[in-house]
Amino acid sequence: MIKRYVFIIFSFACIYSLSAQNHITVEIVNKEIGIDNLSWTFDLQLTATATYITPNDQFTGVTVRFDAAVGSNIISGGSVSLVPTYAASGGVQISVPGSPPTGSSELGIQISRNSATNSDLPIGIPTIVGTFTINFSSPVDPSSLVTPRNLTDSSGSFWANSSAGSRPFNLPSAFPLPITIKTFTAVKDGERSARLDWTSSSEINSDYIDIERSTDGSDWITLGQVKAAGNSSTEVAYQYFDRNIPINRTDNQIFYYRLKLVDLDGKYTYSDLRGVNFEGTRSDGLALYPNPTAHLLNADLSGLNLSDGDILLKIYDNLGKVVLDKPILGAGIEPLDVSHLTGGTYNVSVTQGDIQFQKRFIKID
Repeated sequence: MIKRYVFIIFSFACIYSLSAQNHITVEIVNKEIGIDNLSWTFDLQLTATATYITPNDQFTGVTVRFDAAVGSNIISGGSVSLVPTYAASGGVQISVPGSPPTGSSELGIQISRNSATNSDLPIGIPTIVGTFTINFSSPVDPSSLVTPRNLTDSSGSFWANSSAGSRPFNLPSAFPLPITIKTFTAVKDGERSARLDWTSSSEINSDYIDIERSTDGSDWITLGQVKAAGNSSTEVAYQYFDRNIPINRTDNQIFYYRLKLVDLDGKYTYSDLRGVNFEGTRSDGLALYPNPTAHLLNADLSGLNLSDGDILLKIYDNLGKVVLDKPILGAGIEPLDVSHLTGGTYNVSVTQGDIQFQKRFIKID
């Protein structure tokens, strides 16, 4: 997903503090800013601690509320994709009880469960129960703050169970993501060298960037490290050369690259993957391999140029439903993790302006 700016995003990671009660840790994870700063996507993750009581009628829902300093009425709506094992319903609330500070908008997210059809939370295992997308009517300013509602606020956040009603929980203050990547490209640069180029559009308290490589997309080694800009609201360009590609590689072997973006507090996020094929030929727009595949599908976009406009990739199942919708940050080889898809035939569509390419691939279990 293209992340053009960073606006300050929270991490909810606290437990409500009533003694001798059920305990659930609530976190927001896998945060991403959408193309042109017009959307924001994250997962709601719940963890039942050792003191949580687990009869199936205990946990009934979670509501998280906060104030976002994005201007009045700029939040235009949202959506949620639930994990049916744990959640029966849910939604995005763009108007919640309470009065936010001037220039801010109220925002809430919530999920509910049905004791007859949904499983209770496993003890000690972080569990994602839904993916939320917040939409904005205009681009979000990179300095925007998100302030969680606290325990003393009657319109604050809470989780509920069927026997004792609402249970409030504390939330920490907002914090920034370390680096927002605008573009990231990896290309062949000789027979045993790859060149990695990337740009950040915003950095807050960033420390360094580790460059990692893999031959299978699962096991990674660290190749080197680049010092980050620290704090910047303008575009910063980076470059790194991998000059140690093994001589004894197999024909058409893909080398995968990713960036580990680390801030001054040690928190980190990973970039998207990029792939380089030292033996393959360039495509006319879209090539897919290996095909069939069980895990990684390489979408070779070497024939496209980012300067010609934004690139959007979608995967459709055989019923025409979109199962992946992904803006592309860099032309070249785009590795796609399809391991979560069920076996069958899928269609891949790549659009750039008025140009569209389509190919099929087979997912094997």
